[in-house]
Amino acid sequence: MAAHATRDSFPIQWDKAAARLEVAAGAPTLTLKLPAPGRYALIVVHDEDGDGQMSKNFVGLPREGYVTGDNPKSLEFPLRFERSLVDRKDAGRVDLRLLCP
Repeated sequence: MAAHATRDSFPIQWDKAAARLEVAAGAPTLTLKLPAPGRYALIVVHDEDGDGQMSKNFVGLPREGYVTGDNPKSLEFPLRFERSLVDRKDAGRVDLRLLCP
């Protein structure tokens, strides 16, 4: 899971995210502490093969489950920074549901 403050790191440069969290598969609830209130593009990837990145097929579509901050109801690609933004003025909760290709 990662929260990106800038477009240039979203969605795959996790090392440049404002905040990130890695947990073992199967965790039903994740808590990501943000550095400050603001707008962040959220992404959660189920790294099924454990290679540390979102695996894609030959045409560039994700092969692993993911969800972005806009909580889409169906798979969408390419992932868009603007559509993934959530405004966090407090420590409120964001509910997301993974999409599986």
